[in-house]
Amino acid sequence: MDTPALVKACIERISNRPDPQAVIVVEKGKYIVTKYTLSLISAGSDSCKVKIATQDTLGNEDADMHTFEVGAGDRPDASHPECDLPRHQ
Repeated sequence: MDTPALVKACIERISNRPDPQAVIVVEKGKYIVTKYTLSLISAGSDSCKVKIATQDTLGNEDADMHTFEVGAGDRPDASHPECDLPRHQ
């Protein structure tokens, strides 16, 4: 193999390619940080109640209460083995 000739041919091929058109993207917006707080309100043998509160850097606050039944969503993601936790009976 003639390495210098191969290198020269590659340089010529790359040099003769048209350059892609420049693309300019102008974006405007605000950077907002949101803090999430999850609180276990109660836990029983068949359900639990969780409070999910949010607070952002704009001063917005919100809180929701959710009740989860045992076995609801009991399908761990196979790509996240850490989610496959044993259930307490």
